[in-house]
Amino acid sequence: MPRIDWNENFSVGNAEIDAQHQRWIAIHNELHEILINCRKEDLKTASVSTVEAMQEYAKYHFSFEEAHIDKLGYPGRDHHVRFHRGFGVMVDKYLRKLRNGEIILTTELMKTLKRWLEGHILTDDKKYAQFAADKNATVSPS
Repeated sequence: MPRIDWNENFSVGNAEIDAQHQRWIAIHNELHEILINCRKEDLKTASVSTVEAMQEYAKYHFSFEEAHIDKLGYPGRDHHVRFHRGFGVMVDKYLRKLRNGEIILTTELMKTLKRWLEGHILTDDKKYAQFAADKNATVSPS
């Protein structure tokens, strides 16, 4: 099933960003619960409101994270921001289709969201986390 369980592998070494990732994972898991437990007649309303919450939280998180990597001077910033924008476009499309009844919340949609979220944290976010760790290691006295 497409549920995500937080573990320390997701940590990027920044307590605030880790907490934000945990909240985002919780929203994803709310969608999972809706898919599993929601009555068919309530599925559209519940899934739309939860995807809207994910969309809003992503905007908040991306803004915070982008400010963080700006402060770091992370050289992969532009590439990272493109991934954020791509997620926004993807969720906007899904949300529009959910609202219009063109699609319903399915395990395939959940797998897509899960793959993106896990991949982004475990691959893309880990790159700036490693950059920050390397930067701190060269600044710290021996």
